Amino acid sequence: MAYNASSTFTRLVDSIYIDLNANATAQTNITGAAATFYGGEVDNRLNPDKGVMFKLYDASSATNGSNPYISVYIPPASIGRFIFPEGVSFSTAVTVLVTTTVATDNTAKNPLNRVTAKLLVA
Repeated sequence: MAYNASSTFTRLVDSIYIDLNANATAQTNITGAAATFYGGEVDNRLNPDKGVMFKLYDASSATNGSNPYISVYIPPASIGRFIFPEGVSFSTAVTVLVTTTVATDNTAKNPLNRVTAKLLVA
């Protein structure tokens, strides 16, 4: 999974996290500590027939079997953008995964094609 962190926009947030191939394998503990999540963008345009669930966990490690702290549906062939102006506090760390299943179970399914996820955190 390609993963990148940037601190270019430090006046707005501390970091922008970019996962160029978000899937059902969790990107664990991306903040390394407690953080505040302000928003993100999930690009699902390469999957014309299947929507995805973007799941955020308040944990240093999680799987699709864990209950997500935030779960957002991104329709097929779409870009989902969401903003939390006041921020959402994560007391442990932020862990992210993208799956085609809504259910919280251990049978997470990867998107057929690449999904890109970007997160704004402080």
